[in-house]
Amino acid sequence: MAATKSEAADPIYKKIGELIRQYRTHPGGPNLSQDELGRAISLTRASIANIELGRQKVLAHTLIQIAAALHVAPEQLLPNGIATSHEAIFPRSLRAEARQWIESAIQNNCVNVLR
Repeated sequence: MAATKSEAADPIYKKIGELIRQYRTHPGGPNLSQDELGRAISLTRASIANIELGRQKVLAHTLIQIAAALHVAPEQLLPNGIATSHEAIFPRSLRAEARQWIESAIQNNCVNVLR
């Protein structure tokens, strides 16, 4: 299953759904129906409707597929209040050396960092 369902719409998933709908129906964008978007990423129209209403939680790989179908970057489908920066993942107690190593790995896409 591509996503999980919950009874009440979580505000974060509701906003993600609103953003998906906004990009899906944007006149300058792909202007896809729910059915067309669903077929493009192997989900049903009902699943797309539930995602857009925030009733169905979107898994990371599904969000990436939706973004690709809508020709937008995945982070464009995330609300502004969600931390998308690697800074948000650092615990406050993390030593400066460890933080620098992690930042270096992220910046270099982990290439040559372990050598």
